[in-house]
Amino acid sequence: MSKQKKEMDELDVVAEVDTIAQLKKDINKKYDSNVFINAQEIVDQDRKIVSASPALDFGLNGGVVEGSWLLLSGTPKCGKSTLALQICANAQSQYNKPIFIGNIEHRLNKKEFSGIHNLNISNIEIIQSQKNKILMAQDFLTEFVNIITTVPECVLIIDSSSALCSTNEYSNDITSQSRNEGPKLLANFCRKMASVVPVQKSILIIIQHLISNTSGYGSPFYEDGGHKIQYQGDTKIRCTSFQKWELKPGDESTRVGQTVNWQIITSALGPPGGKVQSYLRYGYGIDGIKEVINLGMDFGIIEKAGSWLTFGETKCQGEENMRNILLNDNNQLIELKQLIQTHMI
Repeated sequence: MSKQKKEMDELDVVAEVDTIAQLKKDINKKYDSNVFINAQEIVDQDRKIVSASPALDFGLNGGVVEGSWLLLSGTPKCGKSTLALQICANAQSQYNKPIFIGNIEHRLNKKEFSGIHNLNISNIEIIQSQKNKILMAQDFLTEFVNIITTVPECVLIIDSSSALCSTNEYSNDITSQSRNEGPKLLANFCRKMASVVPVQKSILIIIQHLISNTSGYGSPFYEDGGHKIQYQGDTKIRCTSFQKWELKPGDESTRVGQTVNWQIITSALGPPGGKVQSYLRYGYGIDGIKEVINLGMDFGIIEKAGSWLTFGETKCQGEENMRNILLNDNNQLIELKQLIQTHMI
């Protein structure tokens, strides 16, 4: 290449850079905002990650990220609402995030709220129907739009999208021919909020029901609510099964909760397809300490010999005794979590 040709090429590059810079300046001035940015600015964005539970965080490659949609589904009474409330408690303790709940099914009660450790119920706002005003699907979704656009960095639970009942459905007689308008309304909500949730750095948790797939093809179950919400979900977690959690297997009197098997269908922070077992302890919520102990044993951080467990200078018999020690010794618990964290990188 001649020297003259090289100099001309360099001048062309400079001219192109100047043209792009001017284009950015003109467009950003037009909208009075930085709507035209470099891709590196997206990569460098600082988004907080809220913990779901130690086991789920490992499967999700970190947890639940700001500015994302989380879809929770599963069989009845498997722990979907409990997990959603636990994420809210973690969001409060980690980042003091404002919490809102659309109590569409009206199943939230004192037992569920008091059964989540570290949950500050005085800082949770709930929207639900009252005797003098039954809220329709349109009412709920409209107020959800208002919440997300008005309160940045909030967490909003929709419990559940499958229970949304439109004005037409509510007004018409109950027949087998009545049409479910919920998915169509939900699709409209998704279009409205698709770009707003990430900009506001909100976390939108949508609880869905599983319904039978009668087509004869594919999975025997799928999430109710239409296709649009499935495309919108950044992270999708489905409970595939749950069992009794008994401290002494086979002894019902020692039952303290239930083990929940989750399938990570998609994750905003990592690859899909992971399978995770979490522990729901009655009156406590998701038992993160139990999960930390399990992860510690899996990674060899906690040594197990028969029923004896050893972590550093701490030695005890039985997982429940180790849990009680860590529950009352926050320094050891933090140390164990930090050691487990190294395996998530």
